Amino acid sequence: MNDEKFEVDWEVCQSIERLTRTLLKQGTTPAVARELVLKSTEYKEWTSTVRCFSICCNEIEFYLDLKGAVEFEQYDEDLRSLALQEMNGMLGSSKRDWPYENDRLLLQMGMQIKPTELSYEMGRFSKLLGFETSIGLLEFFSLFTGNASGLLNIDEQKLRTLEQNMIKIEEFVSLFESKYRKADNN
Repeated sequence: MNDEKFEVDWEVCQSIERLTRTLLKQGTTPAVARELVLKSTEYKEWTSTVRCFSICCNEIEFYLDLKGAVEFEQYDEDLRSLALQEMNGMLGSSKRDWPYENDRLLLQMGMQIKPTELSYEMGRFSKLLGFETSIGLLEFFSLFTGNASGLLNIDEQKLRTLEQNMIKIEEFVSLFESKYRKADNN
């Protein structure tokens, strides 16, 4: 494969994704976003020549997947914002309308925690380790799964701090799990 051709095709592909994300962030439904993208100059550019890989702009799943990614990014940003307030001792009567009662990722692991409380815990954890900003949901989630893929976007200094504070982390995780683990109804 020609690297130069790939780079050109990749940039056009990314312009379509950026357009789609912008539309979805503005509240456009996936179906309407698809209609608008298929009429866009970005898509016309994509179809103007043979590309070295394909994208599925005609498939609604493309838009549903990006909608899920956009919603997750917004959720993570909201959690981080409240976590930072917790870290700075500025937490007041922050009211948020969350799309669900409990965090869905931790619920799948048998822990029941409301998003607002999760943001506070993320802030407490980040403050415990001396971070200036809160870790995100994927980084926090990796504490419970042992899956390092959640740490891919963490900066090097925070990663070193995590490595140097394993005992504090284990204690935090143990307390967190005992507080939020759902009782087994079997």
